[in-house]
Amino acid sequence: MKIWLTYTLRTAVTFIMAVLLATSCSQDNFDEPIAEGETAIVSFNSTIEYQTETRAWDASNVDKLYFELYLDDKIIERLEYDVVDGNVDNFQIELLKNMTYTAVFWAQKEGCSAYHFTNLNNISIIYDSTTCDNFAAVGEKDAFHAACTFTVNTTTINEGVDVRLTRPFALVTVGVNPSNFTSGTTSSITLNKVATSFNAVTGTASNGDVKTLNFVPDGTTTVPGKSQTMLAMAYILPLKNSATDITIRKTVGSQTEEKTLTINKLEANKRYNILSAE
Repeated sequence: MKIWLTYTLRTAVTFIMAVLLATSCSQDNFDEPIAEGETAIVSFNSTIEYQTETRAWDASNVDKLYFELYLDDKIIERLEYDVVDGNVDNFQIELLKNMTYTAVFWAQKEGCSAYHFTNLNNISIIYDSTTCDNFAAVGEKDAFHAACTFTVNTTTINEGVDVRLTRPFALVTVGVNPSNFTSGTTSSITLNKVATSFNAVTGTASNGDVKTLNFVPDGTTTVPGKSQTMLAMAYILPLKNSATDITIRKTVGSQTEEKTLTINKLEANKRYNILSAE
């Protein structure tokens, strides 16, 4: 029985949550900036914008923030902070007056094997079954980023630097009506032309590839805001101006149903529901 009859796009419901940074975990030494002059304390006021609906959509898995500060394209500061209860607090750094810096933020679950990086200008995105074979594992891939360029002047000294972190990913969910869900069901999503590298400084995704993600649905998790049983879910890093082919397979015993959809433009921080009409 064919179940892939409708395709709907839904923009994620978002709101801004004030975030509270805990104590700094580490700080490496870098080359000091060449310029000399008076310094001032600059505060960073951070917020996270995220979807509000149920597990894996509310940023609750994020517990680590990575911060880098650039001057003339060189990293002069790197800090790590624990995120407590999904909250990040303001923090302060002493900087040279009248100099222009770029601040870069990346928040994720600490130790998540889906991300490899030394610097935030080159984050490798790993798509494989060890990070995607169940919905809890997929939820741990949730991550947020921001970058902003600012000058240390009267405004930034008095008001601080406001930063909003957002998901660089599109979220694809696949649902089936509960009456059509059978125990022992497995499913997969094959993604064509998805990015595997992300530059958090520029917000640029690159290195398109084809990946297959396998799932074992638990039969109880539902698509947020829908009455359908979750069949598969994936965070996808979109390639700019590139169509993405998504092939969905549902297997029960020896029978497999398959459907391929083409989405002309996946957008970051949006959810795409692929739902059954039966």
